[in-house]
Amino acid sequence: MANGSDGQTVDQAEQLALLFPKDSIEYKLLLRYTQKKTHSQPPQSNGVGETKTGSPTKLRGHNKSNKSKKFHLQKFFSCIQPAKKKPVRQQASTFPSPHQGEVEQIVNRLTEITDHVHFITSDIETDSDDVVERLVELIREHGDKLNEKIERDHMLRKNLQDCFSYTFFKQVTQMFMRRLSPEEHPTTQSPEQAKIALTCELTSRLNTMDCLPMNRALGFGAKYLQDYFTPWVIEQGGYEKVFCTPVDEDEEVH
Repeated sequence: MANGSDGQTVDQAEQLALLFPKDSIEYKLLLRYTQKKTHSQPPQSNGVGETKTGSPTKLRGHNKSNKSKKFHLQKFFSCIQPAKKKPVRQQASTFPSPHQGEVEQIVNRLTEITDHVHFITSDIETDSDDVVERLVELIREHGDKLNEKIERDHMLRKNLQDCFSYTFFKQVTQMFMRRLSPEEHPTTQSPEQAKIALTCELTSRLNTMDCLPMNRALGFGAKYLQDYFTPWVIEQGGYEKVFCTPVDEDEEVH
């Protein structure tokens, strides 16, 4: 089971990801991207919004009893929760966050890029015990049916629940990128654009897994974008500049 350490403990990385500000541009992009991809999938595929939230029909009959329970739970947790600390913002806050319209434009461009990615199916079946390698193969081979496959593989499901940390997320993302053949790489103005789009796609697929806490993958994905791509994005003038600038403009993305 690959779950190494690179100077930062799993607990510290998880805490950072879970506390990652949901108003950051990285998180907003991933959330909207995931929503857009979910709504574009056929009904039988596992969508994030469908698998991670309760059915309104089922909840309606329990509203009255849940109100009193919710009140007591809120009172209980307010006693045991430590004082909230304001999340530390890093480089993502050094440029203005795009408004909702710009977020939509950026996500539209990201989905345009990933919609043209078609993974080449391998004839060789991987029966590896390495959790990272096994998960990457499932992501490539089964896409929107990833959750269904993992739910059937009880051992893999248990392993993922035990080891899904930020370090593990990085290992999966990096192996996923390395496995891409030249034919699978999307055509973009710069390699960074393609990698950002592919990171969004990978995060979206991981977020469909029922065996993980809701939106944990989004937190890890947002942190990964900030760690590996936001410095470059800042140099280019921001995400809207990178993804919303017309291709025929004189000023290119480097």
